[in-house]
Amino acid sequence: MSFAKYYIENGHLKSGNCKSQNKECLVIYDVLRIEKGYPLFIKDHLNRLYEGIEKSGHQLSVNAEELAQKIKQLITAEKRTEGNIKIECSFLHHEIIECHYAIYFIPHFYPAPNLYQSGVECTILNESRSNPSIKVANTPVRLLSNQILEKTKVFETILAKDNIITEGSRSNIFFFKNDQLITAPETMVLAGVMRKKVIETALKLNIQIKYIAINKNDLPLMDAAFLSGTSLRILPVRKIDEHIYSLPHSLITELTEGLYRFFIDRGLGK
Repeated sequence: MSFAKYYIENGHLKSGNCKSQNKECLVIYDVLRIEKGYPLFIKDHLNRLYEGIEKSGHQLSVNAEELAQKIKQLITAEKRTEGNIKIECSFLHHEIIECHYAIYFIPHFYPAPNLYQSGVECTILNESRSNPSIKVANTPVRLLSNQILEKTKVFETILAKDNIITEGSRSNIFFFKNDQLITAPETMVLAGVMRKKVIETALKLNIQIKYIAINKNDLPLMDAAFLSGTSLRILPVRKIDEHIYSLPHSLITELTEGLYRFFIDRGLGK
């Protein structure tokens, strides 16, 4: 059964499923969450997409306003109120302008409600992204992580090249120590949109933030940990390898409630 009825290809609405492009292309992408028919944080996502494309030395032939309209056109055509949309921009390495771009709904996984209470298990992967500021599809690190997730059945791999923890393979990671929020500097991670909203929420709540990439050996010294991401939002971590964290944690709860109060509910027009 077809997952989606429509997709946007090079600005045109088409019926059917979007097909994968030339594997030799550099593919830069972003994923937005649709809720109540509205694309959450669309400006933030498009800003990150365009910044990543610019950093890679390429350009997109359409501007952000045009792309936003195409996203809304797809939502209307699909008549969906919930889900994830992927924006995929493909570039031939010797050309500046994209050879192809597409916008389409993808299968989504939102953690079960009980995981926000019990937390998830993660494992350390001794790798890092070569250019974390650009969201590139099918990187070797992501493919290796997928293999580990399939084999171990943990929820996420945490990247820790030379024991320095930076981010998850498909998420950002935060820690709490003595009521202080700890996360790696933006130069070391993919600056996720939800990561940005978590940091903004923490500042509104007067939670002190320390931008440092902790050493793997310091995991037992942390009081709590959580992941952030478009589909995850704020997801508590119960265990990283042999290190177990107690849940619930009051500041994770406070951040989660603040995130909805300051950003998500407002974004949905409440």
